[in-house]
Amino acid sequence: MDKASKKTEIERLLDQVEVFSKVDFSDEQQLREVLPEMIERLKHTLEELAVAEEELRQQNEELRRAQDIITAQRREYQNLFDFAPSPYVVTDEAGIVLEANEAAKDALRLQDVPQIRVPLVNRVLAEERNYFLDRLKEMPAKGGVLEWEQTIAADEKYSFPGLFRAVLLEPAGKQMCRILWLVKDLTDQKRHQAERENARRFAEELFQTIREPLLVLTEDLKVMLANTSFYRFFRADQGSVEGRYVFELGNLQWDIPSLRNLLSEMVAGRDFFEDFQVEHTFPNIGRRVMLLNARRLQNENFGVILLLAIEDVTERIDSERRLDRLMRELKQSNEELQYFAYVASHDLQEPLRMITSYVQLIERRYGHLLEDDAREFMDYVVDGATRMKALIESLLEYSRVQTRGKEPEAVDAEEVLARVLQTLGSLIRENHATVTHDTLPVVVADPIQFSMVFQNLIDNAIRFRKEDEPLKVHISAKEAGNEWVFSVSDNGIGIEPRHYERIFRLYQRLHTRGEHTGTGIGLAICKRVVERHGGRIWVESIPGAGSTFFFTIPRREQ
Repeated sequence: MDKASKKTEIERLLDQVEVFSKVDFSDEQQLREVLPEMIERLKHTLEELAVAEEELRQQNEELRRAQDIITAQRREYQNLFDFAPSPYVVTDEAGIVLEANEAAKDALRLQDVPQIRVPLVNRVLAEERNYFLDRLKEMPAKGGVLEWEQTIAADEKYSFPGLFRAVLLEPAGKQMCRILWLVKDLTDQKRHQAERENARRFAEELFQTIREPLLVLTEDLKVMLANTSFYRFFRADQGSVEGRYVFELGNLQWDIPSLRNLLSEMVAGRDFFEDFQVEHTFPNIGRRVMLLNARRLQNENFGVILLLAIEDVTERIDSERRLDRLMRELKQSNEELQYFAYVASHDLQEPLRMITSYVQLIERRYGHLLEDDAREFMDYVVDGATRMKALIESLLEYSRVQTRGKEPEAVDAEEVLARVLQTLGSLIRENHATVTHDTLPVVVADPIQFSMVFQNLIDNAIRFRKEDEPLKVHISAKEAGNEWVFSVSDNGIGIEPRHYERIFRLYQRLHTRGEHTGTGIGLAICKRVVERHGGRIWVESIPGAGSTFFFTIPRREQ
């Protein structure tokens, strides 16, 4: 039963009691007649009053509980208001601050203002206050909700870019109209915007200054942007490129099934592809070979975009093809030359043997009939044929470095050197030479050719020894990174620095045959053998004090 109903019921009960006020209590007869009814009615009325009183008590209890809930909620909302992380302010219609939460007091420097009541416009930069007041006047016309940005000057030393969001609150009862304000500090947001803008400008400048042609494609593979290099290289204009499908550019040169597949895969989620080669005749620039590289990027404004870089490798590819062709031709020429040298050297030996044999036969049969000059001339013929035979044999040996070489194997350098010293034993003893060596390693090499290097270098040291000093030759080796460095040192006549490279060429002699014997091919053979094994050979020398020949053999798994 609500309050109005209860009031009506109580008034009814009182009216019943009022009826008895008309009874004449001095009339005993009348009193006797109405007394039972009076007692009954009074009893009933008291019962009903008791019920009404209980109901009223319960309603009062409910009202008290409701009031407690409202008070608790109000306290909760007040706490939310007071301790909200964002600054909130409540003003009247004129913008006078009535309430401010802790964040607003801190941001707007309201802590020391007694009872807060200050115009909110005073916390706006002076030159912007008229704009604030104009916006405040627009509140009713704008539906009671407004938002705008202004510079907030909390005091003379502290200002920041801010956002005002104002909501007109409906008045409750006799309350005046009030406005709830959110005052947001935009410093971080503005800084981030500036950073993003700077980054965007930097990326755009970088994009435009890169020398390679670049395209930015949308998710549906339309050209969103092209850099200056693209327009300059392809001699195209913006209208013929931007907004068009990449496969429609030029004379459809990019409409390649495999490229379509790659770009479709990138739209679907593939991160990148690299070095996709396109060879095509392009409008305005002719035939070109291009390498395409692409990256998939996620842009906050445009979603998925593809960055396509185009590199012109025409000159490089053409050079590689020319070089490849020249290398094949050079290889064929070397093979033919080696074969020719081998055949010529082999076939030339037979005529030389015949010349030598017949000259010696003539000398034996008719020597007693010849004059001294004739016998001298015949000696010249035999000597020339012998030297020619030595040259041919050296040439054969040189050509066999490539044609007769064996697969490298594990070789003990000390064992190889021991066999070489045994072969050269007579020559070493005849020239009173001393050959020593340090501990030598096991290397991976062609054993025959490896021995040729030792043999030619030791033979070279013996031939270019000093006449007045016993020859000493020393062989050593040391590990240097991924290779072994061998050295063959002597105390011979030495070599001028200007001849360091020349001595490794074919038939290059620094002395006459009368001074020193030899064919001029031994060091050339050493160089060819060492290079076939992937190494290097060089010499260091002091004229008159000796020479040291160095050569390297790469370290390989045995």
